[in-house]
Amino acid sequence: MLAFLVDIPPAALGFRAEARLWLSVQPSQITTVVTERIAALDAIRAIETAPVIRTVKRAGTLLLP
Repeated sequence: MLAFLVDIPPAALGFRAEARLWLSVQPSQITTVVTERIAALDAIRAIETAPVIRTVKRAGTLLLP
């Protein structure tokens, strides 16, 4: 399992919503998935998404507007 976690509030990047994305990828194609648009890749076997309704605790630096 390879996980990328970025703890930046979505609003700091101009996004109004947040979702978790799980990908099932061929092991030899992980670099391609990380560096290119995922919708066009044949290496992707499955994608699951889940909306984030509320974040109770977030690690990282507090970014003030």
